[in-house]
Amino acid sequence: MDDVPRAPARLALALEHPVRREDTWRPHARALTEWLPRARAALEAARSLPDLKSAEKWLKDAAEDIRNQRFAPIAEQTRRIWDQLRLQSNVSLEGVHLGGTGKARKVELKVTVDGHFFGQSPITVKGLSPGAHQVLLENDTGTVTEQVTIEKGTTAALLVPMTRPEGSFASGWIAVQAPADLQVFEDDRLIGSSRSDKIMVAVGRHQLELVNDALGIRSTRTVQVTAGQVATVRPEWPKGTVAVNALPWAEVFINGERIGETPIGSVTLPAGVHEVVFRHPELGEKRATATVTAGGTSKVSVDLRK
Repeated sequence: MDDVPRAPARLALALEHPVRREDTWRPHARALTEWLPRARAALEAARSLPDLKSAEKWLKDAAEDIRNQRFAPIAEQTRRIWDQLRLQSNVSLEGVHLGGTGKARKVELKVTVDGHFFGQSPITVKGLSPGAHQVLLENDTGTVTEQVTIEKGTTAALLVPMTRPEGSFASGWIAVQAPADLQVFEDDRLIGSSRSDKIMVAVGRHQLELVNDALGIRSTRTVQVTAGQVATVRPEWPKGTVAVNALPWAEVFINGERIGETPIGSVTLPAGVHEVVFRHPELGEKRATATVTAGGTSKVSVDLRK
C-alpha cells in the first residue's frame, strides 16, 4: 500500500519518455524530409547521365567537323601559296591539320627519320650519323618528305613553313652572308645557318642570334622580312690576332699574302681559319692553319729543322 501514493508520479515519468524521444528525433525527421526529394531528383538525373555524355560527345564532334570545314579553304590556299614559294625545293606540302583547343591552335606533324618515328614537332633528333637522311613529316591529312644532310659535329635545321591565307604571300626569306658558318637562332630555336642560300620565315620582324661557338662569335640582328622577298643579313665580322714564329726563321704568308719574316708578334685577322705558309731558302716550306677567335689571340709556331 506504500506504493499507491507514488503511482501518479511514476505514471507521469513514463509518459514523459516518449515525448523526449520525439523531441530528439524531430530535427532529424525534418532534415530527412527535406533531403528525400533532392535524393530522388539526383537519382533521376543519374539515370540520364549517359545520354548527356553522348550528347556532349556529339556536340564536340560536330564542332570539330564544322571547324575542319571552315579550315579547309585555308589549308587549300596554304598549299597553293607553297607551290608558288617552293621554287626548286623538293618539299611538297600535302596537307595542313589544325590541332589544339580553344585559342591554343597549332599544326601537328609526326616526325619520322629514315623510317623511325621520333615524336611530334618541334623536336630535336639526336644521334644521327653524318650523311643524307630522309625526314618524313606526317599529319592526319598528308605528308611532307625532305632530304637532310648531316655534317659531323653540326646540327641541321628543317623548317616546314605554314603560310597564312587571304590570297597573299605570308612568307619571305632571310639570307645570312658571312665569311664563316653561322648558326641562326630565333627565340632560342635553330632555324638555319649561313650555309643555306636562304631561310624561309614568316613575314614580319625577326630578332636573330648569329652564333659560331668555335670562333667565339655571338651577335644579334633585327631584320624585317617582306612577303615573297629575301632580306639579306651581313653581320659586322669580328677580328682577332695571331702571333707567328719559326725556327730558325721563315718568311710568312697568310692566305697567300706575304706578312713578313718571323718572329711576328701580332697580325690582325678576321675571325676564322687561315692558312699560314712558312718558307725558308734552304729548309723549304711548311704549312699550318691558324684559328682566330673574336677578340682573342692565337699562336702558330713551326720548326723547319725537323
